[in-house]
Amino acid sequence: MDVVVVALGLGFYPKLLALCFDEEFAELRGVPVKLYYLLLLCLTALTVVLLVRVVGIVLVIALLTLPAAVAGHFARQLWQMMALAVVCCMVFVTTGIAVSYPWDLPSGPVIILIAGAAYLLVTFHTWLRMRRSM
Repeated sequence: MDVVVVALGLGFYPKLLALCFDEEFAELRGVPVKLYYLLLLCLTALTVVLLVRVVGIVLVIALLTLPAAVAGHFARQLWQMMALAVVCCMVFVTTGIAVSYPWDLPSGPVIILIAGAAYLLVTFHTWLRMRRSM
C-alpha cells in the first residue's frame, strides 16, 4: 500500500500541487478538481490507516508531522520536502523497530521518540547556525 500511495502521489504530483495551491486556477486550466480532490482524500485516508497499523491511533499525527517538519529544514522546494519526508519517515520507523525489538519495548512510542529527537536536534542545529551568523 505504501508503494501505491507514493506512486499515485508522484504520478499526479503536478495536478495535486495545482489543486493544493490554487483550486480555482486549476479548474480554469481544465483540471478535474473534484476528481483529484477525491484522490487526495483517499491517499490521506490510506496513509492514516497504514500509520495506525504501524504506530497506533494516538501517535499517527506525530508520525505525519515530524518527518515533514524535519524535511522542511533542508528542502527548498515542495517536491524535495516530500521526498525527504518519506526518507525520514522510513529511517525513523526502521530505527524505532530496530531499537525497540531487543529490549521488548513497544515500537510505536519508540518510533515517535526517535522522530521527536531528530526534530529537536535539527531545530537546535538550525538555531545554532543562525545564532553564529549574527
